[in-house]
Amino acid sequence: PLPEFVKNAGVAVLPLPLGYFVLSLILHGFGFTCLWTCLGAEATRVMKGGSASVVLKLIVAGLPWFGLVVSPTMIGLWIKSLRNKQQNTEPPHNC
Repeated sequence: PLPEFVKNAGVAVLPLPLGYFVLSLILHGFGFTCLWTCLGAEATRVMKGGSASVVLKLIVAGLPWFGLVVSPTMIGLWIKSLRNKQQNTEPPHNC
């Protein structure tokens, strides 16, 4: 979906080295890959007549919070820390 793509690839417009951009995509993508894989396996089990497990219920309840709050907050805090490091390493400007 477009909002997810914008959130993931939007970091590319920031003045960050390529390695940081790739790292952010991998860290964010890995978490969602694990979540969607688990959700798919659990949904398949329910479709075959099994009952919904507690894991499926937790994933369905927690996934929106992770995607809307946790992941963007982690990326934002990470970018803020990089910006703070950059500001601390810049020499003072003499006017």
